[in-house]
Amino acid sequence: MRDAELTEHITAVHQRSRGTYGAPHVHAVLKREGAGCGRCRVARLMRQVPGSHRRAPQTPAPHHHPRPARGHSP
Repeated sequence: MRDAELTEHITAVHQRSRGTYGAPHVHAVLKREGAGCGRCRVARLMRQVPGSHRRAPQTPAPHHHPRPARGHSP
């Protein structure tokens, strides 16, 4: 199977999972559906498809609370 055809299958499986399946799970689904290919190939093609790979988590900005002055109760 050519990369272009396999990419279409990968995208379909990934969309059916609502974007939650990673390369190992997508590979398992493709294998069950009869699309013979390697997991590394699936991972490579998923990295090339926009939106199908994990993004780095965004850390929230620190929320600073000013300290109360000494001797003052909150």
